[in-house]
Amino acid sequence: MAISERPDITDDSTPSPWVGQRMTLEEFLALPEQKPALEFADGVVTQKMAPTPDHTELQVSLRNAFNAIAEPQDLGHAFTEVRFHIPGLARVPDVGFYRLSRLKVLPGPRWAPNQGVPDIAIEVVSPGQSVTSLIRRCQRFLALGASIALIVDPDDETVLAFRPGMPVQVLQGDDRIDVDELLPGFTLTVRELFQGIVPPGIVRALRRLQQATIDPAVAEGGQAEDDAAASDRSDG
Repeated sequence: MAISERPDITDDSTPSPWVGQRMTLEEFLALPEQKPALEFADGVVTQKMAPTPDHTELQVSLRNAFNAIAEPQDLGHAFTEVRFHIPGLARVPDVGFYRLSRLKVLPGPRWAPNQGVPDIAIEVVSPGQSVTSLIRRCQRFLALGASIALIVDPDDETVLAFRPGMPVQVLQGDDRIDVDELLPGFTLTVRELFQGIVPPGIVRALRRLQQATIDPAVAEGGQAEDDAAASDRSDG
């Protein structure tokens, strides 16, 4: 197909008119950016599912947790939803981590748009999404050179870990998310990951708000407790 125009970027959850169309990778890369992101495989355009708040929080939590370990040690950098493309394929992992030696930086400095296949590729399961399809994606990431691929399932509160030539690991509860070969010192557990979806401070504030409809003094008392806790932390 020939693409003569590049319309403005669209940002909505309606299916893209390009989904299902066959084209070359070059034609795909000339399409407008859309949200959810478009992807390309085997000559056909597909589109990621619209993220939920839980999905987005898990992405950000993992990216931040990776970078908190990686950056002080000059180990690399993690991104959320950055497209990579190679001949015949363009994917947008939910989170991608790259070793320092593989990061591409342009003058400015600015990040190069195409960072290549991540060393750690992570997919978060969206409501109604097939885990089997994500397993196939992870297997392809490994075949293309990724060291680790993870599937994060909010419904089951599990993490599936894939490595080349090794059986899949099912992690849950207090199991540590082991990525030691790339991020030594990463200690986040599966339980901590999912418990952090809604920040504890938000949970406490909402609880006080609900209780305040019955007894307004509860809200004032809860705020005083938070102020005292903040004061203790600053004094310490």
